[in-house]
Amino acid sequence: MSNISYLRPFAFETLSPTDVSVAICTEATFTQSINNQSRQGAREASISVMDNPVRFRIDGTAPTSTIGHYLPAGSYFTLTTATAIKNFKVIAIGSSVTAAVSVTYFNS
Repeated sequence: MSNISYLRPFAFETLSPTDVSVAICTEATFTQSINNQSRQGAREASISVMDNPVRFRIDGTAPTSTIGHYLPAGSYFTLTTATAIKNFKVIAIGSSVTAAVSVTYFNS
């Protein structure tokens, strides 16, 4: 996990991918309105897999139950670029399951 101590958390969401439905980070959540005019995006995202294993990709392509980076329940990692956050896609692994994936967004 990277050193996120110099960044401040500003948003949180829980993604709920299923075994047949890919979940993505919500753009309205990982960007932030400043003075109701401009938007500052997240610089990093801390991601935790809560209950069921998942596969993810950050190249913009949807993962499948057999293709993508595998993460077991209880694991966590950090995305360290805005592009990786925007391209993050995750799917649950298993038959008729939904996973809970918690995401906290950070910026300066």
